[in-house]
Amino acid sequence: MKAFPFLTNYVNQTFENEKGRLDYIFLRPILQVSYFFLKAILFPLKFLFHRRAYGFEAPASTAYWPRDEVLRHR
Repeated sequence: MKAFPFLTNYVNQTFENEKGRLDYIFLRPILQVSYFFLKAILFPLKFLFHRRAYGFEAPASTAYWPRDEVLRHR
């Protein structure tokens, strides 16, 4: 990583030391790929499959409460 002139030397040294850690070398690429998959593929699929708004996402007139169904049948 390059040093950032607007950060302190301590922070720049910490970033530099992080590059040698095993979790940075092995775990970070896996997490970055999985995060990319989540954001690039699964997030848009949410809008295809989650057509009906639930809970606080729905306008008050169309909100569905499971207890309303129970109260209606009493």
